Amino acid sequence: MHTIKLSVSDNIYAQILSLFQTFPSNELKVVEDTPSFVVSDVKEAKKRVFEAEKNAKYIDHDEFIKEIDKHIDSL
Repeated sequence: MHTIKLSVSDNIYAQILSLFQTFPSNELKVVEDTPSFVVSDVKEAKKRVFEAEKNAKYIDHDEFIKEIDKHIDSL
């Protein structure tokens, strides 16, 4: 078995998951299904904020802090 890490645009995320679900469960295992908080530069951060606001896909400040804390604790 091989492990592949993908960075998938929010625009096609649901479609990618649907594709994966067509495979038998013993052939494919989702190891992690969480958004990444890692951003390589300011341009990417601005793009993510713009996309989240445009698609109304964002969480409130308190929930964000909880997610960041959980991510840091897992390191």
